[in-house]
Amino acid sequence: MTRSLMFIAVLCCVVLSPCVALAAEYHVGAGQPYATVNDLLLVVTLGDNDIVWVHPGTYPNFWIKEGGGSSQSSAVQILAWDPNNKPVFDAAGASNCAQFEDPESVYGMVGKWFLIEDLEITGAASRGIYNVSCNIIVRNCYMHDNHNGYMGGWHNARTDERGDAIFEYNEFNRCGSGAFAHPMYMEGYIAEVRYNWLHDSTGGNSYKDRSLDSILEYNYISAGGDGYRAFEFCGFDDNQMPSSQDQYAMVIGNVITQNGGGNPWLFMSNERTEGGRGKNVGYMTMVNNSCYGENLTGPVIAGDKVAHTTLHNNIFHTNCTRMFDKLQGQRSYGVVNTSYNNWVTSGCTLEPAMVDTVVGSNPGWVNGAWPLGDFHLATGSQCIDAGKDSVANLPTKEYSHPADWTARPVNGAIDIGAYEYTGGGPQPPVAEFIGNPTNGSAPLTVYFTDQSTNSPTSWDWTFGDSGTSDVQHPSHEYTTANSYTVGLTAYNSAGQDTETKVDYITVTSGGQAPVADFVGVPTNGNAPLTVDFTDQSSNNPTSWDWTFGDGGTADVQHPSHQYTAADSYTVALTATNSYGQDTETKVDYITVTTGGGGDYFCSSLSVEGGSVIGGDHASVHSSDDVYLEVDAAKLSGKYTTKITYYIDTGLSSLSSLSVTTETHPSAAPQRQRISVYNFTTSEFDRVNDRDLTTTSDTTTVVPVSSPANYISPTGEVRVHVRTGDKSGKTDWIHYVDLVKITAAP
Repeated sequence: MTRSLMFIAVLCCVVLSPCVALAAEYHVGAGQPYATVNDLLLVVTLGDNDIVWVHPGTYPNFWIKEGGGSSQSSAVQILAWDPNNKPVFDAAGASNCAQFEDPESVYGMVGKWFLIEDLEITGAASRGIYNVSCNIIVRNCYMHDNHNGYMGGWHNARTDERGDAIFEYNEFNRCGSGAFAHPMYMEGYIAEVRYNWLHDSTGGNSYKDRSLDSILEYNYISAGGDGYRAFEFCGFDDNQMPSSQDQYAMVIGNVITQNGGGNPWLFMSNERTEGGRGKNVGYMTMVNNSCYGENLTGPVIAGDKVAHTTLHNNIFHTNCTRMFDKLQGQRSYGVVNTSYNNWVTSGCTLEPAMVDTVVGSNPGWVNGAWPLGDFHLATGSQCIDAGKDSVANLPTKEYSHPADWTARPVNGAIDIGAYEYTGGGPQPPVAEFIGNPTNGSAPLTVYFTDQSTNSPTSWDWTFGDSGTSDVQHPSHEYTTANSYTVGLTAYNSAGQDTETKVDYITVTSGGQAPVADFVGVPTNGNAPLTVDFTDQSSNNPTSWDWTFGDGGTADVQHPSHQYTAADSYTVALTATNSYGQDTETKVDYITVTTGGGGDYFCSSLSVEGGSVIGGDHASVHSSDDVYLEVDAAKLSGKYTTKITYYIDTGLSSLSSLSVTTETHPSAAPQRQRISVYNFTTSEFDRVNDRDLTTTSDTTTVVPVSSPANYISPTGEVRVHVRTGDKSGKTDWIHYVDLVKITAAP
């Protein structure tokens, strides 16, 4: 599987490597700079390696995509700020953002690389995670009650995007619907799926894969009832996929269970339709899996004429009467390669290629049951030391419930199945935990992390103040000064254990003054430069005083500030609460340069003809129908406005200059003349003369030749606009929506 290994190396370099550009970090949640991810995407274009920290809370669905829409993204990481308190993204059956192309999905991902960790994703009427032609890593997420849990990959890919995917340590619960919606539906180039728990599916196949190369290892897949299959590899021979490559599926060390249904239990097909073209070959290799099925009426494995299947060291404990069968409408079920040392239930017809098969009525595991059993080997099992050590792709790990793994022991010859015998099944847990912090002033929130060994499946916590919890990694708030004893009892099928830590948490009544700290993004750039500041002070400040080094100030927690002149600026924050205050000063923290120019707007204006009746200089900074309104004055018998705009660029020279205006008069026609001040001759030079013939906004862009004389030694440009002279004795109002210059040094 060299293509898969190459994918891991490339992904680590692109997404996680320290050699790439430093990421910008954004915080989403209550009390953060952005209330929701949607709010962030309205004002921020996410770039390479950016991190979006999502704080605990419930959020609507959102979409990140490449080119237009909410954001252009590449190598974006969406992470939970507190992994023990997953933020919840609830689609609530429909999108809360009308601009989403697929409004019923929690994520629609069109881009390059994504890393998603520690999120809860629910309520999608279409897809919990919808990945269109990007490469994605999903870890430690809980996906439940979605029409499709995950769907994505090559099916909608463009030519330059592979649609690779890695899924690790995730739980899929109550996902799927009918025959065509699935908890996991992979349609990518390479799929690597490991250490996941898929259970209680409500339709479809628990795991369906149309990827070119697939690795499915060390997962627990419990198929739903009513005939839904445990997994299916099929259909890489698709109109939207390459027609010259074969499909490979490697299935190692999984626990797979199913109850009921007339469909084949495990399914391998590389045909697009029944009796299809069969241009490509599909290869499936299964090594050391534990497979359990009840009330089945079909074969164990069904395939088509282009399917090639290899089985080593697997347990197939089912009521099926035949190991293989062809799909409906097919001439055969393809090729069964030489397969060694599988355990198969007595009475199931085998293939001649299945060598040294062990046959019996029960493989001898601790508790074979659907949907959730204990599939470790019990003492006396036929499968102990009965596997074949010389086959390729032997497992090195074992699935550990829930959604984790442990190293597979080495005890003599390899055993058949997903678990190596260690003495009759799992051992009782050894309870252990840590809390952070363990001391502080009230109210004190402590985050507890379970560190118990031997795979506990349930937990009982006592926090010493009558508070309790039954989740694995709880948090608890202490409101009264005291010392508290914390206890954890961890359980699994083999027993239980309790760890008690006496006076582990110390809560005091006194508070502490803040320790001021902050970050700004970006800290350097060309003027005008807008910097977003984020307060990172500890000990819960309640008020903030900022100074930005250019005379500007603010008293909000997370301000933004625009620097208009090239210089280095010292920024200071004083954070205050009822216990005191602290100041953090960062000398020369912001560096503003002249750079390559851009768009510039006036910092002030003067009206020589007419009077201002609405708006100010800031009203002409954007085309937004917020106007500077000037009542025309009667000059030489005609009504006219004369306005001069003073624009600070921070530049020391000009190589190019253009003037853009967007205005309209309340009475037309009017003549408009645009002039720029010549600092060499100390006069305004007219650069445009035109008639305004409509009372709707008219946009004028005027290139200015020989711009070098139109900038002052301090970087100022002056633009004068005279409008009027054609209205006779009719008074009128001049509405100015936008005045800007575009300049380069």
